[in-house]
Amino acid sequence: MVKMIACMYLLLSLNLYCLNTKKQPSSSTEKTTTVDTADKVVIKVNEVYKLTLQSRGAMGLQLLYRCDDTTIVSINRIDPPASQDTMPKMGAPVPAIFEIRGTKPGKTKIVFYETRPWEKDFKEIIQKELDVEVN
Repeated sequence: MVKMIACMYLLLSLNLYCLNTKKQPSSSTEKTTTVDTADKVVIKVNEVYKLTLQSRGAMGLQLLYRCDDTTIVSINRIDPPASQDTMPKMGAPVPAIFEIRGTKPGKTKIVFYETRPWEKDFKEIIQKELDVEVN
């Protein structure tokens, strides 16, 4: 029994370690990160930067973004296909994946925030502020 618990703890630890490490770019035009601690990203025109944030969507919050200059980058949210196996439990974090593509040289700021747009007095919860420079 003790060995089984120790084995489960080891597997969980390895799983968490793998989730918190940066992935290598899959091509020369793509930078991928799963747990992003960067406040600034430098990419080239047509280069894609993938960003994964933990959303509290299972708590009724929507993870949205606003960008100072949408002519410098294009942002697409990638939602994985839903299935019963991947349905989060109530209150559990839900991964939100964003692809940020450089469209022309310049600098801009992107703010990712959670909100309940249907509640007029709900104060935004800032998830991440990201400065992006496109060369």
